[in-house]
Amino acid sequence: MSQVPITVKIDADVKQQSQRLARRLGLSLSSIVENKLREVVAERRVIFEEERIPNEKTAKELVKIEADIKAGRNLSKTFTTFEELEKHLNNLGHASSNP
Repeated sequence: MSQVPITVKIDADVKQQSQRLARRLGLSLSSIVENKLREVVAERRVIFEEERIPNEKTAKELVKIEADIKAGRNLSKTFTTFEELEKHLNNLGHASSNP
């Protein structure tokens, strides 16, 4: 397999951070780039992800949930078997016949 050089322009900080990481992993930056390009070719896709930021309604609910967890409110009991969990889930929303 013959190798050819490529030239890419990237942010200087990204390059420095990538080189440091490569060194810690005992790899060259070239091997990391080639590996990623092989992945793109094999999968025939490039994935770009952004940080997931909840909308306002979800953010408010998450704050309430975190407060409940800290206060020990609105939590389900713990289960030691799947059967216990299944029974609990099947009974949700049903009036209990045992007080």
